[in-house]
Amino acid sequence: MFSAKKIPRPGQMVLVRNRPALVTEVQKSKSSSQEVIHAVWLKYIDGYTHPESDLVIWERETRTSIIQTAGLPKLETKSMPDDPDIFNTFINSYRWSSTNRIEYLFEKDGTEHRIFSPWQSAIQIEDYQLYPVLKALNMPRITMLLADDVGLGKTIEAGLILNELFSRGRLRRVLIICPAALQVQWRDEMAEKFYVDFNIVDRESTYKLQKEYRIDSNPWNSFPRIITSMDYIRQRDVWESFDAATKSFMRGDGASLPWDMLIIDEAHNIAPRYFNSDTERIKMLRQILPYFEHRLFLSATPHNGFTVSFTGMLELLNPIKFEQKTSLEPNDTNFIREHVIRRLKSDFNKDALLKRFASREIKRINPNHKLYPEEAELFDALRAYKQKVLKVLANSGGSKRYITSFLVTLLTKRLLSSTYAFSKTWWNHFTGLKKYEVDDEEAKYIIQRVESDIVDDQEKDLREEEAARKIGSWLAQNADKFKKEIDDINRIISEMGWTFDSIDKNINFISKFPQDSKWDSIIQWIDKNLKNGNKFKPDERVIIFTEYKHTLDYLVARFKQAGIEQPFLESMVGGAGQSERERIKLYFNDAESSLRILVATDVASEGINLQNNCRYVIHYEIPWNPMRLEQRNGRVDRYGQFRDVTIFHFVTDEEADLKFLEKVVHKVEQIREDLGSVSELFDRSIEDYFTGEKSERENASLFLESIEAREIEKNDLNVSDKGSESDYHKALQNLRLTEKELNINAKTIGKFLQVAFNLEKGKLEEDESEPGLFRISEVPPRWKNLIDRSIRISNGREVGKLPRLVFDGSYFEKVVNGRKVYLTKPDTKLIRLGHPIMKRSIGLIKKKLWEMPEFNSGLTLSRYTISKIELPSGIDQLLILYLLTEATNDLRETIHTEVTTLPYQISQNKLLELDHNLFSKIYGNGRIKLSVKELNEWLPKIQTQWIGIQNDLTSIISNIKTETNSKFVNELNSHLKTQIEFVKKSYDERIKELSRKKEPKFIEKLRKEYAAEKEKLRQEMLFKDQEKDRINKLEEIEQNLEKYQTDRVIYLQKIIEDERERMIKKILPARYKLNYLEVIPLGVEICLSKKLFGESKS
Repeated sequence: MFSAKKIPRPGQMVLVRNRPALVTEVQKSKSSSQEVIHAVWLKYIDGYTHPESDLVIWERETRTSIIQTAGLPKLETKSMPDDPDIFNTFINSYRWSSTNRIEYLFEKDGTEHRIFSPWQSAIQIEDYQLYPVLKALNMPRITMLLADDVGLGKTIEAGLILNELFSRGRLRRVLIICPAALQVQWRDEMAEKFYVDFNIVDRESTYKLQKEYRIDSNPWNSFPRIITSMDYIRQRDVWESFDAATKSFMRGDGASLPWDMLIIDEAHNIAPRYFNSDTERIKMLRQILPYFEHRLFLSATPHNGFTVSFTGMLELLNPIKFEQKTSLEPNDTNFIREHVIRRLKSDFNKDALLKRFASREIKRINPNHKLYPEEAELFDALRAYKQKVLKVLANSGGSKRYITSFLVTLLTKRLLSSTYAFSKTWWNHFTGLKKYEVDDEEAKYIIQRVESDIVDDQEKDLREEEAARKIGSWLAQNADKFKKEIDDINRIISEMGWTFDSIDKNINFISKFPQDSKWDSIIQWIDKNLKNGNKFKPDERVIIFTEYKHTLDYLVARFKQAGIEQPFLESMVGGAGQSERERIKLYFNDAESSLRILVATDVASEGINLQNNCRYVIHYEIPWNPMRLEQRNGRVDRYGQFRDVTIFHFVTDEEADLKFLEKVVHKVEQIREDLGSVSELFDRSIEDYFTGEKSERENASLFLESIEAREIEKNDLNVSDKGSESDYHKALQNLRLTEKELNINAKTIGKFLQVAFNLEKGKLEEDESEPGLFRISEVPPRWKNLIDRSIRISNGREVGKLPRLVFDGSYFEKVVNGRKVYLTKPDTKLIRLGHPIMKRSIGLIKKKLWEMPEFNSGLTLSRYTISKIELPSGIDQLLILYLLTEATNDLRETIHTEVTTLPYQISQNKLLELDHNLFSKIYGNGRIKLSVKELNEWLPKIQTQWIGIQNDLTSIISNIKTETNSKFVNELNSHLKTQIEFVKKSYDERIKELSRKKEPKFIEKLRKEYAAEKEKLRQEMLFKDQEKDRINKLEEIEQNLEKYQTDRVIYLQKIIEDERERMIKKILPARYKLNYLEVIPLGVEICLSKKLFGESKS
């Protein structure tokens, strides 16, 4: 029962707020009134996740109790033995929670780490995805750049690393920073695939939090796991709120940092473009980075062709080991190999018996596509207007050139999308042209509003219409110079049917649409590729991408007029509710749904995986950003695609602009694995083509054809770690060893959940016709909300139903077209140990170790079992003692948790230690439950002999605890000295290395490198303003090179010295000091030889 109230110590079980919890740390202090108080850190063990851990002031809690430590089971009483299945379930509940080993602290070969995370996640992993996990586990402080190709599964690798660290108790507070459009995707992926809940923090969520609780509520200390956008957290008021919250939960001793992990997705967005060029994002990042223990950056395009930018990102990742520079030095290769992982799809398809990834083909949607005369006339008219505007403003300053280029780009992209989208924009522009009201500053502000990170597509279109109107007003004083060109465009679009008055009408009410060659081609394509006669093919779908919601609305209206609408057609736009987005995604990925055509904007589709049933993508217009083009294609061309992919676009030999963009498509495809290094080249060549004079257009077209992957990127990334087939094989072997050691497999998990259901008065039944597949026939009354929330189907055709449950991910694996794929089913759910229902089940059964009648679920475990088993000749009885060993250090880290099995032969009421090699052969033998008659005969005998051996077991446990304590203390002390020496040496060498970079010889070397960099930029001179900015920045640095370099070295040395001090004085002494060790007897298994029952060996 419960002891008298007193202050608990680490490792003890307590009852707080009516929940059982493990004490991980206790800190004594005084309150403002000088009262002695104790801060107690808790980890709850009841399987509920809100919260999973807590910090309480012990003296302030009204109902607290310290729970007695469990002892040996009481066989001498009248208690009956546990059913062998229930007993095994109880032991597994501790095995599956015991993954830490003290050896992991000692930084030996990484393959010693056992991998547990795949069984905590609802995914079927590939061997190469395990490699980064092992690599991360071998880092005391994780700083890693995951730079795998698009579609290889960087998010999965990051999720596995998170789950591995969560399971070892190394993580609590995690922040994910990503582009705004990917926040929901990250939240959903973490919840659905890894069972980890994150909260999105933005303006809207902060407002809701403060409205629900109080106006001064701070979201940054309200949630332990947060997702936010790069452009939200960089805002000053947001950053100050984050900083205040972070400082509020910093430990007084400064040992542990307030945040455990920072993940930055699309990390190339925070790479400095050149020296001393911090954007607001980078300034924010430099401020928050010191608060994080571990850092994980993700980017499929880590290199933009400039070493100075790539190394700038590596400095942000790990400033202790790396600094920004113009070229790599010989010793940098070791750092990149240690901290950067990059694999390409092509790496895995070479010489593979089963190709892991699909091939891709680029095609014209209609090889004979021709424009209608009025369409060709409109292209010519817009070209004439653009050229006239550019000519009139040719000699204007930089601001006017910038504003003009934006207008030309906007109008061109809109016409390339659709005549409807263009007309919506044009009539707004025409309205503005009537009166001059906008100056340069207001025009630039409007452009910045358009170019900001906007998730809502409707808002994006509204801002672009506003920009077209206001820039029209900005141009109004010159409008008379463009009158003919303006009148021509007005006439053409009016004759098409897009009049000034009609354009604002609801497009769904338009009865007759203008002739549209693109629409004609798309309908022909659908009839040929998606239909058999009048019916849609059951196995084909298509995604039609467009940049603009106006074009999307136009396409949906035309499809409806053609008789294609729901359920065959859906549209997805940025700004739609998450439930709607999820509904469409599920329908599109459901092989049995009727959905065949998805029209989507870029913003809406970012991060969504749609490869299950779709192999076709149509670009209704070609995006000017090559990375956007590749992101679109990556929705279907990714891991899990079992058919080759075909990408379609519109082009005609009659229109030069479309032919130029076709060149872009094929060039992007040609060098897509190296897009990061040339994306700026694409951007500028496209911009020059569409905003330049005739000669500039010709040069831009020629330059586009000459673009090749930059050798500098290949050289810098060539040394990154790819792993090898041998490494991947070892990682997979490691997982298999973990499964064997912890007794994890689909069968044991299924049996475990069945036992938990029975305990909670529910029923989980295995399908007799399909073993391994389970159905919930009775929902446990106390679990109704949990099952409704985490298991019941919430979307699609099966909404509201309970799915079938499987525990083996290979159930969804198939080999199709020579490619292994993972195809989920809407009526079947994969359940792993991290699922909320498994966490609840494990917590329920783990509690049986302590006597807590308050939480009795209809079962009291005796913690011993008796069974029959095949034993070697000469051994009649076998006793297996199960022990739980737990140890923590002074950092509150659990450094060791292990369930060990100690086998003994019982002979004449004495325990004889059994050889472990012999035991390993016996342990796998099947157990048979004793009949009632057999139990009545043997139980009294076993209870009698127990009286004689339990004292021996108590002594054994005491000795093991003493020996383990001594062993751990000695090992920790020994490795503490080694680690301190290693840290001193490595950090001191780094400080000396930086000191040399202040010397005149090195300064002169830098001067030469900067001169070479300037010359290279001058030779290219493609980027014009951007190149000039870089050259000017280099010249500015050169003028004060000694001071600039000295300041940089001092800045880096300060970071290194502070970290050296923290490691040597605070981290290492606490990490390598044993704070608490407990050895707890979980239970005893008595195995009787079958021969005692007259049963022969089968």
